[in-house]
Amino acid sequence: MEERSTIETAFVVRGLGHALLLGLPPKKLYSDCLQRAGHWQLGIEWPPGSGVFPHHERSPHDTLNANLHAAETLMAAFKASEKVFQRPLNIFYQGACRSVLHTLTLQSKNGCFPYRSTGDMTINYTSLVLWCLLNILDLLRDPMQPGADWDLNIEGAAGRRIAAFAPLDALKKAFDGATGFLCDCVDANGNLLWEKNETSTAKYNLWTYVITYNVLRRIGGERNAETASRLLKTILGKRTKSGLLPMRDRGEEITECAFMQADMLLFLLPFSGLV
Repeated sequence: MEERSTIETAFVVRGLGHALLLGLPPKKLYSDCLQRAGHWQLGIEWPPGSGVFPHHERSPHDTLNANLHAAETLMAAFKASEKVFQRPLNIFYQGACRSVLHTLTLQSKNGCFPYRSTGDMTINYTSLVLWCLLNILDLLRDPMQPGADWDLNIEGAAGRRIAAFAPLDALKKAFDGATGFLCDCVDANGNLLWEKNETSTAKYNLWTYVITYNVLRRIGGERNAETASRLLKTILGKRTKSGLLPMRDRGEEITECAFMQADMLLFLLPFSGLV
């Protein structure tokens, strides 16, 4: 049976929305695609109006990264429709808002964002939730600044837009708690402390190092920046003779996984000087 995924839809709409906002010549086809994707994401929200967007149509679970991938879809569709096609679809904005506000309430006391609302320990999904949240907030800045450093004390129209979208104190609490948890999960040599901190199947994935580097670097602050620097040193030290990064931080050297290589490049590009 075909799986209709909130997460895969989100990556497609992220790419299209960003391309349009960065100057891709608009076409009716693109507008139709954004609208259909946004309406589909709203249709999967269950219960309606709850801010819960399951991983796929058959899932009964409240999965945090699925919620925020859906929110990023909705915000990208809203902003591109508003800025490029002069058609603000506020139902998409409101759906993104519901998702973010709901997901923030699921943060654990230690700062971790669990994989599901039932709670668990995960470095990987804490970083992924933060990454999605940062991407959503990037879209609220005008012009959009993908991957830029973050400051919740931002002033002017962008600051007002962010404050209207979600309470700044709630966002600050989420950032401070999650980055504190992530920094505690990195040892002095820049290695992730997997044991007891990762209960998902992402354990030992180098992908997790790279996305954690991305979010700590973007959120900033002295401790986050120093931890990100240690992570980057470890990441670069793992490069294989081919120049590619391996999939895992131990065991057999495997590099041939196109989507993971693409994702790791996506997380590193904002700090490469190439974009």
